[in-house]
Amino acid sequence: MNTTKVFGNTIDIAENGSFKNLTPPKQKNGKFVKFVFIDVTQYVNIHPTTGEWEMKPEYLKMFSNLGIRKEQNLNRKIDQFVHTLKVHGFKTNYFPPIVNEKDLTTIEDGRKRILSHIQAKERYCPAAAYRFVRETNLQKSSLTNAFVSNFHDLSDPTDAESIVETCGLLIENKELVQEEMAIRDYLIDYANIDKFFHTRLINSIVADVLALDKHGKKQVLLLKRPEAESYVSNAGLDLSSKELVLFTPSQLNAYRVLCQYVGPNARVGKKTEIVLYNQSIIDPIKLSDDVDMFIKELTNVVGDTSFVINYDAKGIKLQEPWVSTLWSIKGVIPQKITTWQELMFNSNCLISVEDFQNK
Repeated sequence: MNTTKVFGNTIDIAENGSFKNLTPPKQKNGKFVKFVFIDVTQYVNIHPTTGEWEMKPEYLKMFSNLGIRKEQNLNRKIDQFVHTLKVHGFKTNYFPPIVNEKDLTTIEDGRKRILSHIQAKERYCPAAAYRFVRETNLQKSSLTNAFVSNFHDLSDPTDAESIVETCGLLIENKELVQEEMAIRDYLIDYANIDKFFHTRLINSIVADVLALDKHGKKQVLLLKRPEAESYVSNAGLDLSSKELVLFTPSQLNAYRVLCQYVGPNARVGKKTEIVLYNQSIIDPIKLSDDVDMFIKELTNVVGDTSFVINYDAKGIKLQEPWVSTLWSIKGVIPQKITTWQELMFNSNCLISVEDFQNK
């Protein structure tokens, strides 16, 4: 069939049909063949009694966007996208999802739109069939096509962390050498990410890929602030008190802790205890250095107050530099991926700075 209704709009997949004004995007190791309709029920089991659609286990990995975007599709709410399709219909001013011509099942781009069809029980989805020529066990072209395709308007853009994850998969699959020149050749010459990212961000991506282990795996776990707050709470600590604070280690945060907590708490004779965690650094050496820098900077800035007071004070003299007892590091969330720290993390324990750096 060349025409069918999709979310209320009649779609024509003929050569001069609904997509005639769109230019097929380039795909690594692939070329556009034709537009097709795919039957999305191929991805699901339909319950004989309730009629509910449930994803077949063999397709869960494909729809999870592994190596394409850190935020997995199956964890995203697509309700709003389905709502938009139901209200406005399937738009033909965007290029449709891309599938492999060999089976019309393997998805190269457009997982979110196909998932939306499944959630809405809309059986047929327009797609573009491409002919791909690649060795079965190689992932370089498919992963690159996927994250580059995620820069188009309908998609949730690929972020830097997802590209690092993709590079890790290629290192693990021995398709990328973990050397700076090879990484830059892949990112800039092959994937052309310089069309989407500034040089500084590309440099950061390269540094993060170099910080992966030899198998392409991260050596540090990243936590968003709500996740860190939940961890501290599960450790039995109360962050609602201004005497216990949660920060990532940085020079700026050392100043914030002093001005917003140590100083105000000191006015009423209360001590400030600090829990440190990591949001974005995947290099374990840099992370340890940042923890050292945070402690040193906070110690120094507290100590510097004694010079200010002594300069203006009459009849008294503080020890220089002053060492305050009104702040301390309560502990660090164990986020390095080592056997011991993973055990501590799974036990919801805080660890000392020394153990964080050495174990």
